[in-house]
Order: sequence, then C-alpha cells, then structure tokens
Amino acid sequence: MKKLLCSALILLCLSGCGSDKKEEPQKTTKCTMEQKSGDITFTTTQDITYAGDVVKSQKQTVSATLDKDDKDMQKKVEATIKENKEKYKDMKGISYEAGIDKNNLYTEVITFDFSKVSATDYGKVTNQKLEGDKLEIDYNQSISNLKKQKFTCN
Repeated sequence: MKKLLCSALILLCLSGCGSDKKEEPQKTTKCTMEQKSGDITFTTTQDITYAGDVVKSQKQTVSATLDKDDKDMQKKVEATIKENKEKYKDMKGISYEAGIDKNNLYTEVITFDFSKVSATDYGKVTNQKLEGDKLEIDYNQSISNLKKQKFTCN
C-alpha cells in the first residue's frame, strides 16, 4: 500500500511538471533612427524579437550612401568593415555582414542570437564589462534605452 501511494504521488508530481508551461509567442519591434555625420545620413534599424519580457534576438542594420568622390571615406569604411569581420568571426551567436554596393550604398548588419551569445562576447561588442555564459536581455529596458537614443519604435 505504501509503495502504491508513493508511486502514485511520484507519478502525479511528474505528470504535473511542465505540462502547463506554454512558451509565449515571439513578437518583433522595429526601431529606427536617422543620424547625420557631415554630408552623410546614416539610417539605423533595430529589429528586436522577444517573447514575454525577454529579448530573443536583435538585428541591427546601418545603411548610408557614401560620396563616390570621397575616396578617403571609402577607405576608412572598408578598413572598418575588415576590422569588424575579424572581431566578430569567432563569436558564437553573433553574425556580421557589411559591404559597399555598386551604388555606394554602405550596409552593415549585426545579428545577436541571445540563446547562443555569451555575456562576455556581447560585452565586447557593446563596450560593457559583462561575464558569463548566459545572457538575458530585458525587452522593456531595451526599448527604453533605444528611445533615449532618439530611436522611434513601433
């Protein structure tokens, strides 16, 4: 009788664990900002995918049309692209793509998958001192920070 009662109690506990836990659907918020630097206007877009209050991924896209006559600027941008490709190449959960097309449109895309990126690597990218393997980014705080930087979010 005692064994039967213990078995029933264990079975009840095991069947109840996690059965009601539903993962919240993911949503995406887009934030944009335009910024002028000299004669160049940079457009930055942040696509933030989240579930509940937790950011799952973030994709930052920066674009600008460069003056094709300004060879010094193009060289600086190309050097920055090369430097960043090297910087990001071994960071798990972070992808980096950048280039200048035939119309002199510069585009840079950095994507963070927060289920894979370490706090240490994210800290290197964002110039923060972070440590550890697990990284959880608060959605509401992220949106608040972007709005303080003059991003418009919808």
